[in-house]
Amino acid sequence: MIVRPPPRPEQPWPAELVKEQVDNVPDEKLKARLSEILKFALENDIFAESVSKEPQFSLSVQSTGGKALSISLDGSIYAFFGLIEAKKYPTKEARKDFIDDLKRLNLLPQNINPDEVKSGRFLERRLTDLTDDEFNEFLKILERNLVSK
Repeated sequence: MIVRPPPRPEQPWPAELVKEQVDNVPDEKLKARLSEILKFALENDIFAESVSKEPQFSLSVQSTGGKALSISLDGSIYAFFGLIEAKKYPTKEARKDFIDDLKRLNLLPQNINPDEVKSGRFLERRLTDLTDDEFNEFLKILERNLVSK
């Protein structure tokens, strides 16, 4: 008989706990990028606590408080932009602009129609797949689309 360990329960991941976990990420490039995004989120008051089995954190749209992205410590990124997520954005145009920016960086398929997506999608590439220039552009996308002017 195979004995499996009990599944990990979901737990909240406040900023302090996420930072501790990020500090233990062995991949230096990934650790630096996670740290930079976490710092950006905290400085701009768009950090949103996630509840999950594994460490992760979310970024919210500053004007609405709705979660727009969830970032896992393996570098994967989930974007919330589908039909049931539309109310997280201040306007239809703001939602479209965010999706278009993600497409421009080839993080979402060019042919994706947000009105045919229920919730969201994992982005096509992880943080470590981005060049330094692309990562810097990703940070600009976050600022442009999530932080209130």
